[in-house]
Amino acid sequence: MIVKSSPIKKILVVVFLVNVFFCSKLLAQNRLAFNTYYKVKERKNAIKIGLPALYFNNINLKYHRVINEQLSFQLSWAKYFETNLVKRFEGKTFNFKAYEADFSNFNEGKFYGYDVVVPELKLTGFYTQAEFRYQFSKKKLWTGFYAGPYFTYHQNFINNVIAYDDIGYNYGGQLDIKVFNMGVQSGYQWLIKKIILIDFHFSGVGWLWANHNLLFTTDNNNLNFEKIHEDLDASLANDFNFRQPYYTTSILENGLAYQIKFNAPMFRTGLSIGILF
Repeated sequence: MIVKSSPIKKILVVVFLVNVFFCSKLLAQNRLAFNTYYKVKERKNAIKIGLPALYFNNINLKYHRVINEQLSFQLSWAKYFETNLVKRFEGKTFNFKAYEADFSNFNEGKFYGYDVVVPELKLTGFYTQAEFRYQFSKKKLWTGFYAGPYFTYHQNFINNVIAYDDIGYNYGGQLDIKVFNMGVQSGYQWLIKKIILIDFHFSGVGWLWANHNLLFTTDNNNLNFEKIHEDLDASLANDFNFRQPYYTTSILENGLAYQIKFNAPMFRTGLSIGILF
């Protein structure tokens, strides 16, 4: 005996199948939206601040961006605020040794020592840095050992150097220091509470190229700048092993101007703390 299904039952079956189909599509879309939401919200950026810079009244900000599971880059910028260094020299007397010109008998001059006091000495400057990182572990995005190259440019100014001696002459100077260095470094990062990041690069080695421009002026017209120039050249050559063209000097009407270039190995370490966003 064959039982025929009624039209109502057929309609109900069709409606049920249609509902199942659309519910499955809706669940799939919701699952895709859920996954996409958390992929978008995944934190691949960090902003940090260098802790050692704060001790020296400076600020060092860093932006860290993750490229993939193991590659990332970081950009740093630091500002050296105007810092008065005179406190480190308070209570000390510096003996400035120079030759006085003796034009009466056309001798080279006599050796004389001036006791110089430095009441004002200020330092300003900035530096920028770019670095690339390779993280050795794939398990955690922001945690583990890393290594990679870095490139840094520094520019420091020691200006408004005002000094006077025990006779009453005044001295002024400016020092402009430019340094470029590059190398490789390694370190370790910790992620705390999924948002706080601690970064310690403990092993950095590289090479630096430095350019120093020094301007020295005074109202002491009795000084024999040619003789001072000769002695400083000899001191640079003998004591610091500088050779031309690593430094150049010039005699001014009321002082001296020096440009010194050198390169040397450099070692670095640092600690910073930041947050993810």
